[in-house]
Amino acid sequence: ARPSGPARYVPRLGARRDSLEGTRCLFYRSQARYWGDILKSYTLSRFRHPDPVAATNAILVNFRDFYTGRGYQEASRAGLSRHRDKSIRFTNSTISALKPYLDGPCVNNSLFLSQPAVRLRNLDYWNVRGKMSPFGCSFVAMGTLMPASSIGQALDDLIVFLSRHVGLYEQRLQLGVYREHLDLLSLVSASGMRVVAGEAQEDYLYRYGMPDISGRSIKITASEPNGGVTEVAAVVEVARLGAPIAVETAFSVNILLTSRESLIHPVLASVGALGADEGVDTLIALDCLGTAVSLLAEGLLPTARGRGGRLRQLLRTAVKASPVLDWPSVITRLADAETSVRSNLSPPDRSLFEDLSASDTAARFGAALARVG
Repeated sequence: ARPSGPARYVPRLGARRDSLEGTRCLFYRSQARYWGDILKSYTLSRFRHPDPVAATNAILVNFRDFYTGRGYQEASRAGLSRHRDKSIRFTNSTISALKPYLDGPCVNNSLFLSQPAVRLRNLDYWNVRGKMSPFGCSFVAMGTLMPASSIGQALDDLIVFLSRHVGLYEQRLQLGVYREHLDLLSLVSASGMRVVAGEAQEDYLYRYGMPDISGRSIKITASEPNGGVTEVAAVVEVARLGAPIAVETAFSVNILLTSRESLIHPVLASVGALGADEGVDTLIALDCLGTAVSLLAEGLLPTARGRGGRLRQLLRTAVKASPVLDWPSVITRLADAETSVRSNLSPPDRSLFEDLSASDTAARFGAALARVG
């Protein structure tokens, strides 16, 4: 018979072992998460450019020296927030800053420009798909604008700059044009470089957000070690109602460094990449922080809507994607780097905006993070 009396707890055989195993499992899981976070940060630090700021500044200095020596004049850069241009929210290329020169009947002078640029398509791509696009939200844009009759010179100058002053040797470069743009095909065929005739016309047409203005492009691509190709620059014949009025060249420091150094993503050649040394462990966070500091350096602040609303999205995405413990270190590092790069860009149009100092940028950066955190 079963003994009477108060019920007594009898441990199940192996309960202590299960408890210990569970505790051990939680411990290992926490350790894996801890070391995994460190590994992610270490991996980004390892694969980013070893010194993206110094490399960017070197290309910018070479760009100015080369085109000044060729007789080009340096234009003033525009602010990132384009309040006067209703066709775009942020300056997204050099030609968007040089649009006033396209208002006349034709371009008569040879100009060059280097300036920060922002395209937030990567942020939108991340919000929809949860992964990175092939491009970053911010980059350092470079370009020239010349008379329409100088398209041959524009192409020759660009190839010399890329091969001799950037380090993308001619053996890696090839030219692409639409197969039915026979005049451009004849021009590139005379260059002696490898030529690819494209099949899709839309791939070689440009739109400028201006009435009756369009462009036909010559794409310059570089072969990569993995067998692929990267588009590194373009020469574009700009026309009004089909009549050529100018020729522009367009390229960016980030893409040039990515191709030259065989980096896995252009964000790793940007100012934001320095955040990997401070514990930022995702590409999207690096991209958002680098873009945010560029906007903050011109005085933009996060708001509920508009341009400030997009800045707020960038900061919130960065904080969510990579919760960093030592934000002051990240802020100071990125603000100093952004100021260093801006000192080598084309001079700002001071009638429209001025760059903030590194300390003012850092102060605004910290305040903005506190508002959205």
